[in-house]
Amino acid sequence: MKARIIAGFLLIFIVAVGCAACGKKVDADKTVDADKKYVQDLNYEESTEEISNPDQGFYRPLYVKIGENGAAYNKAVINASTQLYHLRCDISEFSAAVNKLSDKSMTENALDGLDALLLYLKENDKNAVVRFAYDPGYNGSADKEPLLR
Repeated sequence: MKARIIAGFLLIFIVAVGCAACGKKVDADKTVDADKKYVQDLNYEESTEEISNPDQGFYRPLYVKIGENGAAYNKAVINASTQLYHLRCDISEFSAAVNKLSDKSMTENALDGLDALLLYLKENDKNAVVRFAYDPGYNGSADKEPLLR
């Protein structure tokens, strides 16, 4: 009970200090009112300067074939000029509708291969949108999913 009372007083104290600080901003040892308006100078001149904007804009597709032994893809597609990649992960090998044997669970090698690709992208400051499909080669084939269990 005593701990709850102390926690309550501590919470009230933190809220009070936060409210007291509202409206003031410390900048270079000066107190400034938050209501003061600041004007930003804008430059409307044309520029060909490259702007890094990795989360928006054009992406480059990267076909990734994920099988029992790992992930295969063309590493040369990943380059310095592209920041965003659309990983088209073909996992059709795990579906009986494609392999004509049986539905299979993802293997550790398959997961490790995908993990290695994602780590490579991260180390090279790249971003990815990931899409999985049981459609071999992304050719528009329907009904290739494994059975629901």
